[in-house]
Amino acid sequence: MPDENRPYWFSAKTFGFGWVLPAAWQGWAVLLAYVVLFVAGRFMFSTAEYRWPYTITITVLLVAVIVSGSVKSDLNECSARWTGPVAGT
Repeated sequence: MPDENRPYWFSAKTFGFGWVLPAAWQGWAVLLAYVVLFVAGRFMFSTAEYRWPYTITITVLLVAVIVSGSVKSDLNECSARWTGPVAGT
């Protein structure tokens, strides 16, 4: 649950590790900016000679999205969630 001091932009998945769709408008803005910059980078670096600048740009964008998701999500532990029955019981 988001508290008043730190609203979450992304919600954790019920099962597994990661996030579902954004939970706040800021999360949607981050996701939209990622998609727009990803597509713009594809057009800017469209030839083979720009392969490495494109790869570096996409890597930086992906790291930025992962960091913002880690900082602004309700996934506090670094483990997969599993709320089902334990195997072998």
